[in-house]
Amino acid sequence: MAQEPAPPGASISLPGAWQAFLAGGPSTWSAWRSPPFTLPVRAALQTLIGGDPAMAAANPLVQYFAWRRSLNPARFDRYHPFLGPRIPQGFIPPSPPPPVTPPSVPQVPIPPVTPPVPSVPPQVPEPSAFMVIAVGAAGAFAMRRRSRP
Repeated sequence: MAQEPAPPGASISLPGAWQAFLAGGPSTWSAWRSPPFTLPVRAALQTLIGGDPAMAAANPLVQYFAWRRSLNPARFDRYHPFLGPRIPQGFIPPSPPPPVTPPSVPQVPIPPVTPPVPSVPPQVPEPSAFMVIAVGAAGAFAMRRRSRP
């Protein structure tokens, strides 16, 4: 019994970083930078767009490049002259979901039970400047008298 060949794109394997990136969909595509466009990824993309257009349109890698092209077709085609025209025609990439805003609930401030008491550090009385000078001079005079024989 002869086995039928697998259709192009059925056995496309991508590096793990690309699989995780593509699985995130347009919300991830618009928020994160894509992994490096390496030779295996390029070969997979060329295999996909060279095969069945319906299968290519259903593949996340082709969906990603169609989404990228939809951002600025002229720029995309200038940098990818062979890839741009080969992306399935009429394919509309999925649009990112609208942002979800939670309903606003007015916040009612709760009044304090007791009025706030300002914290004031305790005040320590300080001696006057004259008293400090007088005690210092008297101590110096007493020390001088003791040191003389």
